Amino acid sequence: MASITWSTVVAAAPQLAVIPLSYQTDVLNYVNTTLDDGLYGGEESFKLRMARTYLAAHMGEMWLRKGTGGAVTGETASASSVAMSYAAPWHGAIDALETTSYGLEFKRLTDSSAAFRMPVVW
Repeated sequence: MASITWSTVVAAAPQLAVIPLSYQTDVLNYVNTTLDDGLYGGEESFKLRMARTYLAAHMGEMWLRKGTGGAVTGETASASSVAMSYAAPWHGAIDALETTSYGLEFKRLTDSSAAFRMPVVW
């Protein structure tokens, strides 16, 4: 079975060793049950194991970044001698996976699967 453990994630991203156990468990449950093994070459495939690892690392990295920017940034507007700062949505990334190297690698693995490029016919 290609299920991963948190030690697999930490081997790819050592800084994630500090993630709380409860979040580790949630992330592992998510990636080990949500990704469709048929789209990654089967339950025993290396590609599925890597996809799970990179997605879990991305989610862990996003947890580490919480409260340090990301979805909301500051902007300043001024007129004459009056200036106002306010929060503004971050439009820098097309999707959240593009905000970490692990998310980008997960996308690369996903995009390289023919099943993800098949047209949907209704």
